Amino acid sequence: MSVLVAVASDDGINVNMHFGWAHELLIYKVEEDGTYNLVDERVVPELKRCEAPAESKETNQSEETTNDVSKIISDDRETANGKAQQQGSIKELLEKSGAGCGNGHSCGENFKDTDVDKMIETFADCKYILALKVGRVMERIFRTKQISCFSVDLPIDEALKSIAVYEKRKNSKPAE
Repeated sequence: MSVLVAVASDDGINVNMHFGWAHELLIYKVEEDGTYNLVDERVVPELKRCEAPAESKETNQSEETTNDVSKIISDDRETANGKAQQQGSIKELLEKSGAGCGNGHSCGENFKDTDVDKMIETFADCKYILALKVGRVMERIFRTKQISCFSVDLPIDEALKSIAVYEKRKNSKPAE
């Protein structure tokens, strides 16, 4: 069984970009035997530029996304603090969540005005996203759609072969 893996790389050799900084991701098809090939290069959805929301279907979709993201962040905060955070815009939620990689940069900051539904749709057929770092909020959002994110600092070759081994082990475990 093969899987699609999205990789953040600026040189095509190493997983060397933060997810929030990548303008495009390389899409590899990884086979069970560890072989792989590059099948696509996908542009990361463009960041919105603080436009006033128009009264339309898009506004309703944005509100639904805000509610989904709000739930994810609220769940995280309840676990961490024992109390829920107030719901708000994605920008506010990302700011309140401490979104980012935990190294003083904020991958989440890059996506504060992004259409998260479009982001997920762009990579919906991928099972994994590999990047140097992935912000906590984006990681949680992708996880809700059964897309696993891994922060790695490896050559692409080594990272993709590791995914094949991981998949093989996961698929060979007896069902519980």
